[in-house]
Amino acid sequence: MKPSMAFPLISLFLAMAATCAVCQNDAVSDTNGEPLRPGAEYFIVPDSGGNFGGLVPQSRDVFHICTLDVVQTLLPFQPGLPVSFVLSEETVRLSTDISIQFESPIWICRSSKVWKVDYSTSEDLITTDGKTGSEESLFRIEKLESGNDYKLVHLDSRSSKIRNVGLIMGEFGIPRLALTDEALSVKFRPVKDKANHVEKARLRMFPSY
Repeated sequence: MKPSMAFPLISLFLAMAATCAVCQNDAVSDTNGEPLRPGAEYFIVPDSGGNFGGLVPQSRDVFHICTLDVVQTLLPFQPGLPVSFVLSEETVRLSTDISIQFESPIWICRSSKVWKVDYSTSEDLITTDGKTGSEESLFRIEKLESGNDYKLVHLDSRSSKIRNVGLIMGEFGIPRLALTDEALSVKFRPVKDKANHVEKARLRMFPSY
């Protein structure tokens, strides 16, 4: 090989290696260290110090059964309801627009299971009945500034600002997901034992608070 050809080839290989490393670093990892895959089911595990459980849908109040908001169950042993991520790529990466939807064959409302931001509420609650790919149903996963956990964020179409998804305290002391200043630290745990975990979670879609 001529020296004049060797240098461009080496540069090309180095560029490809660097690109692959960047792609690997950009991939969001589950609790097993594996990349998040669209269509696969995960529990979103909030860091609440063991005081609360996972994320579930719940009616906003006793007068409105539907639509269902996204809340954190008060039962620490409840893993929540599984979710999946919707996007066209094979891997969920940081700062990429995704839609999130609950996975359950049991759903008491005619509304969709896709998450969205309810701009009509003063608290900017995270609710369901969204539409995949619509502005109010697009979220992103980002790394927290410290630690290995992640956070969910949303591009607020009203202000064009990136806002954190966090918790506010609702009725009866139930934490509700909303757009907040402080981010909620989360992990993504893959659903494996469907017989023991998923079916129990689905049957108890509305756990006792």
